[in-house]
Amino acid sequence: MFNPRYFFPIYFSFVYLLAALRLSTQISEFENITHFIVILSIISFILGTLFIKSNNIVYNYNKIYSFTINKKLLHISFIISFLSMSLLSMEYYMTNIPIFNDIEIDRLNVQTSGYVHLLAMSFKPILSIYIAIYFIKKDLNLKKIDLYILFVLIITGTTLLIFSGSRGHIFLVVVVSFLFLILYKNIKIFYILIGSLLLLLLMGYAKYYRDFLFFGDTYVDSLASVWLFEYDYLFFYNTYMSLAMNFNIFDKLVATFYIEDFAYGYYLLLPIISLWPGSQPTLGDWQNEVWSTGFHGALTSTYLGIPYADFGVLGIFLIPFVFGLISMYFYKNMVNRLTFSAIIQYSYWTVLLLFTIYTYPFAKLSSFIFIIIFILFSHIIKTKEKNENIILRKT
Repeated sequence: MFNPRYFFPIYFSFVYLLAALRLSTQISEFENITHFIVILSIISFILGTLFIKSNNIVYNYNKIYSFTINKKLLHISFIISFLSMSLLSMEYYMTNIPIFNDIEIDRLNVQTSGYVHLLAMSFKPILSIYIAIYFIKKDLNLKKIDLYILFVLIITGTTLLIFSGSRGHIFLVVVVSFLFLILYKNIKIFYILIGSLLLLLLMGYAKYYRDFLFFGDTYVDSLASVWLFEYDYLFFYNTYMSLAMNFNIFDKLVATFYIEDFAYGYYLLLPIISLWPGSQPTLGDWQNEVWSTGFHGALTSTYLGIPYADFGVLGIFLIPFVFGLISMYFYKNMVNRLTFSAIIQYSYWTVLLLFTIYTYPFAKLSSFIFIIIFILFSHIIKTKEKNENIILRKT
């Protein structure tokens, strides 16, 4: 289940074809070169996965594994999470709580300092680990006080992320946790599809509600004027646009580089360059300037935007290839070991793959820092194998 060699090409192709249907007048007809680039990226990803061979190994968790808590690491995570959540609360106090004010503006301006905000958000990768631990608490010998602290931190952290008004924060934490549950419990594909559909609709409605608060009563009429079905199925509009618009922006980006020079690695290296003093322009800043959008945020162009802006077609071949290689590494690590850390690490990476239809997941330094934090604290749960009932099944 969730072998990236199969699920990611199907997922990425499906969303791209959905975008190409142009159910909204806001989606333009894609250029032939865009079709070629997307197909090339999918082929490159598959080639990357082929460099690592894997067998699908199915374990019976109840009979094979026992779990123990690394109490020292757990308590360190409690301290870090408490301090991190306190910093984020301080930021809200010094600025505004975005969800209760002008969400589109305040959610971008809540940072009192880039470094402070990075520390304030460092609980986010740990939060999904907490939820996963709570899912399997019956299999663990947790003290009541630790379980109580865990529960309080989960509720507090989730509330603070909701206050941020960012669907991406909530999506990452929730989906990582539930992917872990799916892989751990071997949940049937039917329930996964139903859950995924409900989640997509919920995320679309969340955007609808957020934009309605920002734009007011005229919002529904404005949607109907660009929606293929006018006032029918408007509940699906935001879900569709969340999936499709980023490919539309990528298509525009490809057309723009007919006349613009490539950046030759600047945007891929920006997480490191951002450590230098001063303000370094992002791809979003460049797009807003060249296209004169007047937009205060970043227009995302899937995970293909940055490699294409840097190296053109060469970047489209190299980056998906590397993503395929890394994906199969995490997958093989999971199916060969099936420890808590291996399962939840692959869950985290899978969510990053899901985000690829939206943006390049490593555009910021914080992305790398959060991954390091996540991998470190994924070892809170130690897994001991009992060497029973191992079933091997070749893919």
